Amino acid sequence: MPLNWGDEYVTGCVQVDQQHRVIFDAMNSLEDLLAKRAFESTAVLNLLAQIVDDTINHFACEEQCMSRRRCSAARDNETAHAGFLETIAAFQERLREEGPSEPLLREFHSTAESWLRAHICQVDVRLRECAKG
Repeated sequence: MPLNWGDEYVTGCVQVDQQHRVIFDAMNSLEDLLAKRAFESTAVLNLLAQIVDDTINHFACEEQCMSRRRCSAARDNETAHAGFLETIAAFQERLREEGPSEPLLREFHSTAESWLRAHICQVDVRLRECAKG
């Protein structure tokens, strides 16, 4: 199921919201490649690398934003990010060991999509109140 941007994801911080949209677009591109059964293509591997890089850079930016604005969710956000980065690292290790496969790539997509939806709606949106100031 595609990640469609909606008001429920808006944090009130333009830069954070733009980065979320970039990650959503990349995840949707991954879903498209998986639908085309391009499991071992260079495009999939490049896209996975882009998603990881964009996510790491986004986390750093978002954590700085929450810290600067003294957001009450800052610590929860950092903890959640650290946990998700461990999840990503485990997938990267499996990808190196097993190689790209349909089950692994679909598991990554499903895990990342679910995490993104829940995290943004439960943690990141708490930035709204801080972003108003």
